[in-house]
Amino acid sequence: MNHIVVAGPQASGKSTLKKYLGESLKNKYKYFEVVVFDEIRKLSQSKYNLMGALTVKKSFEYAIIEEDMERLKDFEERRNEGIIFIDETSIFTLAHAITQKMDIDKYFRFYEQRLKNLNSKIIFLDVVPSVSWSRRKQEYEGRLKSLSEKERIKD
Repeated sequence: MNHIVVAGPQASGKSTLKKYLGESLKNKYKYFEVVVFDEIRKLSQSKYNLMGALTVKKSFEYAIIEEDMERLKDFEERRNEGIIFIDETSIFTLAHAITQKMDIDKYFRFYEQRLKNLNSKIIFLDVVPSVSWSRRKQEYEGRLKSLSEKERIKD
């Protein structure tokens, strides 16, 4: 196994699990390097200074997918280096594209092949929405307070 994908809804505990997995695997497999990555959507939104919207313009969705695919290519090229990659979301990035009715067939095939080549394992956290909300309520309310009145108004 070279690659573990942690996926699930927002505020389901993905980051907590990645941290735990990283520490556990480092202790158990001392001859492996364990590399934990942030979720590509979060990194891309920070890079482009977005507020963390779940859905964005299609052009940005494509950019997120392309960045994630580059990262997977890198993982695949390095799979024989004794590294366990712990990744967040991965193929589930395509779920956002589906909500915008984007054609994901070629991307799906790419992910399918790379995940197979990496002998990837997927851990999907299934959390009740009320639990996710309670974990992030303060953060979301804080984001709203930081917006201008115009930005707070619904379309």
